[in-house]
Amino acid sequence: MIGRGLAATLTALALGAACDRTPSVHGCDDDLTGVWRGPGGAWQLLTTRGGRELYPIDAELPTDLPPGVVAAPATIDLPRAGVGAITRRYERGARFCKMTGPARLTACGGAGLTLELAPPPPPDDWERCVGAAAAPRVVALTR
Repeated sequence: MIGRGLAATLTALALGAACDRTPSVHGCDDDLTGVWRGPGGAWQLLTTRGGRELYPIDAELPTDLPPGVVAAPATIDLPRAGVGAITRRYERGARFCKMTGPARLTACGGAGLTLELAPPPPPDDWERCVGAAAAPRVVALTR
């Protein structure tokens, strides 16, 4: 015989599991729209006609900026095939530079995505808005 408290807890757990509508990801062709979480915070993934776009929900700004440089949140564009871009805008005084680096969706499965990103650093040359490329890094996102 199960006590009332235990029975209520088991019922709540069963109902919670039945109401979980988070779709499992079987591959990168699945609908990946929704909120994804990574080590730097949460991202909103939108599916578009051309591919996918990721926008930060949490503050994900770089902390190691040179003095006087301000960064905007990054955005990630991922085409259905091939390499996309991670873009960040930097400001120093009255000068703005939009910097990009490569972004690629490399794996999708279970409740996770794996991205390879090279987040662009601030420019070295503010007049031409050019700078050194960043090394790619692997980022895992989960629902």
